[in-house]
Amino acid sequence: MADENDRAIIRTKHLKQTAIYWGVGSVVSITGNTSNAVPIQVWCLFHDDTQIVKTVTGEEVLSKSRIDVDRMIDEGGWILKGELTDITITDDPQDLEAKRILKVLDTVNLKNTQRIITARI
Repeated sequence: MADENDRAIIRTKHLKQTAIYWGVGSVVSITGNTSNAVPIQVWCLFHDDTQIVKTVTGEEVLSKSRIDVDRMIDEGGWILKGELTDITITDDPQDLEAKRILKVLDTVNLKNTQRIITARI
């Protein structure tokens, strides 16, 4: 797994943008909804790229973007272009027009230690 030094190399050379990422939480409410994890800032690069993808449930949906990030992310999580200082920790990603992570596609290994994760949103 990439450590902080590897991530610094990746973001310097490849990932020039930042985003706020909410992973899938582990708390399930009475209604059956899963909470979001605490948001973190990730280094990324957004690409405008429309494609139909299959979700984990087998549903075909239209993805309007592809994103490369510097760490593993969860399908079903949320991502929003910007910096962590742009939000408060209690903000709901859906209220902020964050995009749902539809599918995590693959990993690009750089020098066997540095990884870039690609996902559809």
